[in-house]
Amino acid sequence: MATLPSSAYHAIVTQPSLVAQPAVPSVDGPGTGRRLRPFALPGADQRIVNISRYQQWLNVVVFFHHGVTCRECRETLRLLAQNAPRCRDEDTIVIGVGPDEPATSNRFLDELERPILLLSDPRGAAARQHGVGAPSLLVADRFGDVWVTWEGGQRHELPKPAEILTWLEAIGIHCPDCGVQDWPPLLNDVLME
Repeated sequence: MATLPSSAYHAIVTQPSLVAQPAVPSVDGPGTGRRLRPFALPGADQRIVNISRYQQWLNVVVFFHHGVTCRECRETLRLLAQNAPRCRDEDTIVIGVGPDEPATSNRFLDELERPILLLSDPRGAAARQHGVGAPSLLVADRFGDVWVTWEGGQRHELPKPAEILTWLEAIGIHCPDCGVQDWPPLLNDVLME
């Protein structure tokens, strides 16, 4: 059996991995104090969409992307669109924010055949006001608290839809108006006879 020379082994070991690593959140948990910043941008139909219109009503998943011409961002948008019905089950709207003109976004939405919002932000102002760049993804609850943010970097290391849905389920359980009651009951919840 032939063996590699030690110099070849060293070169193989030090070669950077091309396999995508799991996404690591840069903001993790509802107690971080991060808030969803209001922004209003034109949608694919050229009407202005104000993000604050969803507050108090829906959780939001916002994907700040490079545009639909970026292969990785396009695939992430497809995955988000495929999972939009499951997000709706968790009272959540999915929004993509990128540099594309509304007409380009509209053509791409026709391909998706699934409803997500695509907003046009050519200067990337909305991402900057959230302290992130493209590609990034954030999940916020209906009250505007950001629960988690991922920054994808050059490798587009963003979470899979299942991980996003796990966060949305956590929001649903955490919300006292939407989720399950605390168990066991607190002492002041117990009637003493």
